[in-house]
Amino acid sequence: MKLFYKTMTFLRSNGKLLSKLLLSLICMLSLFNYMQAQTISAFSPAFGANYSTITITGTGFTGATAVKFGGTAATSYTVVNSTTITAVPGNAGTSGSVSVTTAGGTASLAGFTWVAPTTSSYNYTGATQTWTVPAGVTSVTINAIGAQGANSAVGTGGYGASMTGTFAVVPGDVLTFYTGGQGL
Repeated sequence: MKLFYKTMTFLRSNGKLLSKLLLSLICMLSLFNYMQAQTISAFSPAFGANYSTITITGTGFTGATAVKFGGTAATSYTVVNSTTITAVPGNAGTSGSVSVTTAGGTASLAGFTWVAPTTSSYNYTGATQTWTVPAGVTSVTINAIGAQGANSAVGTGGYGASMTGTFAVVPGDVLTFYTGGQGL
């Protein structure tokens, strides 16, 4: 207590020293590089796979060096601004937390579910068939392979064809299609 009192008395009586100490402190603080801590407040959709784009919102994303889904690095990501990142989960993703890393550290938010890509094949049934787009799916790739045509009195049928296309979809959409048979 006595040492503190003597120090305060000295500083009070020597105004120049106090001014120099304050000026030095201000100069040191101005050299300090303040880094905003990042936070993740939400991401949407909460389901996704290697073909989905996930929008991550929060703060402090400028200069992000990594984005992960369940511990697996994103295939790609774009820092839109300091509060938004768009990212595509990796090909072998896992469920868990979404995390964003910057020079200031790593922020994470739990609740992401990785949906494994699936392949469905359909054969001729003579009737229309349907497929419902599952949660987390935002696009489908359809590879349609035509069968060889039949021979007739007019001529020989063709050898069929193959077409592939990727289409934007919304979870819950119902795709209706007809799978033909050879010679129909």
